[in-house]
Amino acid sequence: MALFSDAPSLSLKKLVALEFFVILSLFWTKTTVHGLSLNSFESVLFGSRMEKIQRESRVKFSTDILRPADISASSKGRPWDVTIIFPGAGGPDDLTAELEANLRSSAVTSGDDGVSPLVTTFDWSDNRGSVFTAAFDGEAVGEAVAESLLESLEGGSSSEGSDECVELRSVHSIGVSVGAFAANEMAQTIYQRTRLLSSKNGPPHVRLTLLDPFCSRGVWGNGYGATNFGHNVDYAVHYLNTDDPVPTTNDPLPLCVCVDVTGAKERDDFELPEGETMHCWPLAYYSRFGLNEEKKWKVFPQHDKDGSLQRGTVIRK
Repeated sequence: MALFSDAPSLSLKKLVALEFFVILSLFWTKTTVHGLSLNSFESVLFGSRMEKIQRESRVKFSTDILRPADISASSKGRPWDVTIIFPGAGGPDDLTAELEANLRSSAVTSGDDGVSPLVTTFDWSDNRGSVFTAAFDGEAVGEAVAESLLESLEGGSSSEGSDECVELRSVHSIGVSVGAFAANEMAQTIYQRTRLLSSKNGPPHVRLTLLDPFCSRGVWGNGYGATNFGHNVDYAVHYLNTDDPVPTTNDPLPLCVCVDVTGAKERDDFELPEGETMHCWPLAYYSRFGLNEEKKWKVFPQHDKDGSLQRGTVIRK
């Protein structure tokens, strides 16, 4: 009798163990929504939301940025240098506007008449959800923007009657706070999809700049930024300060060159905008001082080449 009485108990234990294994597999089995990497649980929760965000972002980017820029018509045979800023959770503000203006000025005064510059800010705040979805939302936006940009170049021609694609010389993707997820995804998508381009100058140089990036992805991705931000780009730099109250923003990212501006002397004269914390200081520093430092570059930076800094290097100002 003991044999039969133990059998149901043993079967129940196996069933519970099997159910537990299935639940765990939902968290760890990777799937993709378009090019985004999600585990099965995230795919169920966010999949349809990501697809909706991507559709809306493609329309917005095409309508608000690509059409006014008219890349194919205005290039006049010149390659493009494209810079896109992805603001943080609150959307564009005075500091991102200042950064865009300074980037435009740098592009105009660079003296390189052989390229066509496009500098813009993409406001994705309408597609940003809660703190639990914002990282996923940003990635969906970044991939959609990358795809729209590449398609616009493939669809345009450098001269009337030519089938030749408009050339992309460089891409600079800039992410502020949680906008880092959009910027990183855009940069990686363009890098991965242009490595085999057969243009006369090869694939575009892809650069990522993160300004005090928020690094947690969803509930379980607390270390996501450290293992993903800066991967699959030619050059990645991370500006941070270590004493602001925003979580997951205070540690150097190992796949980037890190510029720690916590103790920068310029901070003494920085007037904090009303309602802001020092979380905005890396953005202000890069706009006002970092860009001037970059003007000394003779070539596009590339990790471990041409004397450029290695990933994981920390520079304290």
